[in-house]
Amino acid sequence: MKPQLFATVLFIAPALLLGQNTGTDTGIGTLIYPGPYYADVKAYLSLTDAQIQSLQAVQDSRNQALQNIYKQIGQKNTTLYQLLEAGTASAAQLGQLLLDIHSLQKQLPLSDGPYKSQSLNVLTADQKAKLPKLSEALQLQSAAGQAGMLLLIDYPQYIGPPRMLTDIAGSVAPAGVVSK
Repeated sequence: MKPQLFATVLFIAPALLLGQNTGTDTGIGTLIYPGPYYADVKAYLSLTDAQIQSLQAVQDSRNQALQNIYKQIGQKNTTLYQLLEAGTASAAQLGQLLLDIHSLQKQLPLSDGPYKSQSLNVLTADQKAKLPKLSEALQLQSAAGQAGMLLLIDYPQYIGPPRMLTDIAGSVAPAGVVSK
């Protein structure tokens, strides 16, 4: 693979991956995620469908901002390698492109502060009061997983949305079932 192609793929791939979404397009640009996607947090916080949609809009806004930065980095890298390949660029042009790329890279990772504030503004006071407990549970996730592996505690019966697994022979078995 040529160096310029490799660099272009390296910097554009994250933007393309961020653009992928498991939701469905409603035709008006709004993505609605599958029902069970946020079912647990929706139930725990008693979120309404409108709140879920608002929270998803904040998340989509954050992802779009990230995509824009990665896209700009990819465009600058493509220009840089095209100029290098052509051999017609001045040191000033190349240097400016490198500075632009570096400046864009310094914007990553994107600060979640403004997006978190927007998300918190969607919640009621009662819903916000439940967040510290969720935060504590998230911090204990690793320890709980290890305790489960050591058979000290039981795993919850339901972990994530159901999915199908394909075995080597190509037949489909429900998740957790291994066919031989």
